[in-house]
Amino acid sequence: MVASADPGRGARGLKRAWFEESFGERYLRLYAHRDSEEAGRALDTLFPRHTLAGRTALDLACGAGRYLRLLHERGAHATGVDLSAVLLQEARLRFLSQGVAAPLVRADMRQLPFGHASFDVTLSMFTSFGYFQTKAEHAQLALEMARVTSAIIVLDLPDHLSLAASLVPRSERRLEDRRVLEERHMEADPRRVVKRIAICAPGTDEVVERYEERVMLFEREEIAEMFEAAGFSIVDTLGDYSGAEWVAGQSPRMILRLQRRKHA
Repeated sequence: MVASADPGRGARGLKRAWFEESFGERYLRLYAHRDSEEAGRALDTLFPRHTLAGRTALDLACGAGRYLRLLHERGAHATGVDLSAVLLQEARLRFLSQGVAAPLVRADMRQLPFGHASFDVTLSMFTSFGYFQTKAEHAQLALEMARVTSAIIVLDLPDHLSLAASLVPRSERRLEDRRVLEERHMEADPRRVVKRIAICAPGTDEVVERYEERVMLFEREEIAEMFEAAGFSIVDTLGDYSGAEWVAGQSPRMILRLQRRKHA
């Protein structure tokens, strides 16, 4: 039985988008294994340490600040944006204890509260590009990211062929004294991976919470087309956080480094 209250419905009974309800306190515990070591390896691959010093950087969908803190440590003047008030508050608490001074802004990434070319670098890490329903919405997001970025955009996406080949349809794990049941499948039109998470009451098999994640997946050429229209071109494509060459269908990630074209 699912809890009667539906956090996904607003005052008018309209169902909210999955990303408006999934990134709360439970998310922090479900994905606690995503640590700073992986994030640090990614940044060191993309930006040798000296290249971030003094630059302005935007961490888009920054969550609890995993990448944002590391950007700060590498000398960047970094700002974090996220829609989740819960994750931003967690970032504030962590930064307070760590002595990190980085602005945190609550905003929808499709309408960023910054002026033209406010940042040298914008990063969209760990599959935070792909949340919306249509390709047209993501093309608009590409334009918005380009609007606030003067030089470099980084997109960290899954390689969709590798993801489809390695997808585990069902799995189960423990979260403290609760069973967590996870189901995954691919959708074809538009290309998307869907993950459904069910959390049981402590010590029982009664499902009391359900979450869903729905992320659109892209070919490299689709990303290139969207960002070319926004004035950016792909200059590097990496296959993992260690900097291996990207091979479609074999690499776990598709990490794209895009650069603003001259006179764009």
